[in-house]
Amino acid sequence: MLGRVKISPEKGTPIEDRVGFNNDWYVGAEHGLVHDGLQADGSLEVRLDWRDSARNEAHVAILRVNPWLAYGCGEGARLAVRKPGATEGTAATVQRTLRDDTVVLRRDGAEGELTVDPTPFTVVTATNPRHPPGTRLLLVHEGSCVDAVVEPWPTPVIEVKEGSRHELKVNGKHMSGWITLINKNGDVNVECDDDEENRGRAEADKVWHLTRRKELQMTSGCDANNSEKTGKITKLVAMKLLESRETEDQGVRGYVATIPGQSIASDDL
Repeated sequence: MLGRVKISPEKGTPIEDRVGFNNDWYVGAEHGLVHDGLQADGSLEVRLDWRDSARNEAHVAILRVNPWLAYGCGEGARLAVRKPGATEGTAATVQRTLRDDTVVLRRDGAEGELTVDPTPFTVVTATNPRHPPGTRLLLVHEGSCVDAVVEPWPTPVIEVKEGSRHELKVNGKHMSGWITLINKNGDVNVECDDDEENRGRAEADKVWHLTRRKELQMTSGCDANNSEKTGKITKLVAMKLLESRETEDQGVRGYVATIPGQSIASDDL
């Protein structure tokens, strides 16, 4: 039952003031909702039956109503967020639903959350691949295809809100170029690994990592403004520092090279 006809509070009350609908959620397709699947109003034909007891006559009326519609998706649903008119989007996982029926998403490989009204104009259904530990994959990493192996997840069970996440051991590709070691404000972007094995190495053989989470652009020349970009260095990539130079407007620039065949860990797939 979607609604009911209330008892007339006083004589002569119009029928439209007496018809009320339940404030509940229903699946439109299960109740004959007519809708184009986009943003237009949907319509629903409701049959109203009553009997005139004085005359012992049965009456029927067909009402066409326009219910308030919203697209819904549950926690853990996989969606691809896309701009209007775009054919591709960014995969994300639903974290929770808000009171106005919008949903909070966490995009794959990105920090922070995003609030989206889930309609056919903004999202489409995305896949949720799962691979057991030991599975070998060919992964697009830093713009190149590299070998990867699925590692055991740190916790026994992956929560549904985690989406399609895997712990991977990736063979990073070999890159070399110039990056900013210390910017003009004095912020340090890279640091030398402080472990016993690294301290025993020669200066040119020591392993370095980024100190910040945000990726760092690599260029072919020392001048970042007039050089071609050759790659990106992330916090997971190990590298060697081969040369460093001080510049007037860009701070300290360094020529680095990643370690060929070095395995790096990643928790996003």
